Amino acid sequence: MKKFLIFLIVVVQVFLFAEDGTELEKIWQKAVTCNSDVQAAACNKRIAENALAYFWQKRIPSVSFSASSSFLQNEEEFVKEPQKIASSVLLQEALPGGFTVCIEPSVVLSKGADENSGIVYSDVESIGVSVSQSLNPYWLQKSWMKKSGNEKSLWRGNCYGEKKKSEPEELSLELEYKLCGAELDEAVFTCLENVTDYFIRYRQCSRKLDSIKKTVDLYRELVEAWEELLCSGKSSEADVYAAKENLYSYEEDLYECRFEKENYGIQLQRLIGMESLQAVDGRGNDGKLVIGDAIYLSELPEIGERRFVENPGIVYLRLLKERAKCEYTIGKQNSGPVLSLGGTFPVHEKERDYLSKFLGGGSTKNWSVSLGLDFSPLFKMNQNYLRKNYETTVNEYERRILFEEARLRNERIYYEELIAACKKQLEMMNAVRGNKKEILEATELLYERGGCSRVDLLNARINFWIKENDYYVQQDSLWFYEWMKMNREG
Repeated sequence: MKKFLIFLIVVVQVFLFAEDGTELEKIWQKAVTCNSDVQAAACNKRIAENALAYFWQKRIPSVSFSASSSFLQNEEEFVKEPQKIASSVLLQEALPGGFTVCIEPSVVLSKGADENSGIVYSDVESIGVSVSQSLNPYWLQKSWMKKSGNEKSLWRGNCYGEKKKSEPEELSLELEYKLCGAELDEAVFTCLENVTDYFIRYRQCSRKLDSIKKTVDLYRELVEAWEELLCSGKSSEADVYAAKENLYSYEEDLYECRFEKENYGIQLQRLIGMESLQAVDGRGNDGKLVIGDAIYLSELPEIGERRFVENPGIVYLRLLKERAKCEYTIGKQNSGPVLSLGGTFPVHEKERDYLSKFLGGGSTKNWSVSLGLDFSPLFKMNQNYLRKNYETTVNEYERRILFEEARLRNERIYYEELIAACKKQLEMMNAVRGNKKEILEATELLYERGGCSRVDLLNARINFWIKENDYYVQQDSLWFYEWMKMNREG
């Protein structure tokens, strides 16, 4: 739990989630700390980290103790004295490269007979030693020894400053840890992009909704003004109906915009993990981050630098490729013949334990040496199958890497084109907005002097307000395009 809290603090610092940041930065913070996909990826990374941290336990030798005795029983009687008493301790250690060492000290007491003393036990103490070695260890494989450039950094590099990993089994765990880290980065990356997308849509709908409300209010005044002119005989019923038709049209847009805003709010709420978005600006009484209707009045954060040095999806695929090579190396090692050499060596005669002294007897010394070659691994796993499976897997990952790089490159070009078009539209919108503002100011002066009617004033206000809202909506779109392009650089 402590490591998880440290991770969250680091993420918060990396993504500039300050308490006094913009509204979007606060939502980013909430999303990273509460999003279920990010939490699941962080949990997997902690599991992989623990597995790597405790890998040294696999190098602890296994120890086992055994003891046995045998008795003789015939039809006449049951012999109380055991025929044989044996005990042994087995120490076994599996070392890197398919090398195994076994040491087994043992004591065997065998029942015998003596003409003078009757029953005696012969005491045999020995130490058995055996070693076995795969004939295709990783350190003899060309695919393991031959590395270059980026591969070497992935194979030999370390992600958190411990010793370099050269053993395939340990390296496989380290790659698993890095894979989980890449999954976490990708989960954060995807979460932030989705949250930002829905935030901008929610923000634009909020601005649009407020604009439509003001437009509806202005059209209601406009309808009243036309009706007054109609009563005084200065306008026709067609003018009134035209104003009402526009009013009804904007009222329909008002309902549609409300539904659209609620939909984006639900999507944003799901990504962030919030219970509700319908609250006042800032923070609620329960300390939870909430979003208000006037969210479009808040500033958007600066574009700044990209969040990741390299796209997490590409990093993940490269790590999968390296893990496939590591698994291929381990598979070749386990499918090679195993050479074994063993022997039993006697212990020099000395004072025996109390049981031997109590029963009496001498000791014998036996030597034995064994040599073996096990070919069964060759039939359990075919080398050609391993090679073809490895080549197919690597080719698939390389294809996916090229596809991902091409996708990011095309998306970057796509957003560059959108940015260029959006900037041109903003220039035109700004010019139109300026003209509408000048017309509105001139109409207000004429209205004060009695040079125009209230209808003319309301029409000028409606036209200016619509263009003003469109301009700021387009500004939000430009910021989003630049932010998305920034995340596809490199």
